[in-house]
Amino acid sequence: MMPNPKFPRPMPGRQQGAALVIGLFILLIASFLAVASLNNATVQERMASNSEKVQKALRAAESAVEDQVRTAITDFSAFSAAHGEYGKTSPNWPSEPYDIGDASISTVVQVISIGETHLSSGYGMNADQGSTALPGIRFEAVATSAVAGSGAQVTVTQGLDYN
Repeated sequence: MMPNPKFPRPMPGRQQGAALVIGLFILLIASFLAVASLNNATVQERMASNSEKVQKALRAAESAVEDQVRTAITDFSAFSAAHGEYGKTSPNWPSEPYDIGDASISTVVQVISIGETHLSSGYGMNADQGSTALPGIRFEAVATSAVAGSGAQVTVTQGLDYN
């Protein structure tokens, strides 16, 4: 078989190896993209986990505050027995731990007496209440929850006027 003069066969010594270099370069770029993708997935997983922990802490704090407000509304004598006589001895009652049934979450709730308030006649009263100024007490319930082993911490505050 005769060599075709139109398509000369390259000599082995003249090959440059460009295909090998380009192939290795493409492999290197693909490796960098794979590593960056894995790092991105790891960061997103951590963000989702932290968001879940913050939501757990928020639900625990809201539950503690709602429980204090519910107790104040439904049974004020039990509420004042637990927190003193309208906070006259001290405006801030001691913080109390609140058990929500999850050992990984610590919740502390505190009730603060903001002071007395007066309800003027005709504003939110029944027709048979003839007083011109009804005394009341204004409270604030503050709950702080933290998830153990993470930086997730939430504080929830809710006010309550008791007339």
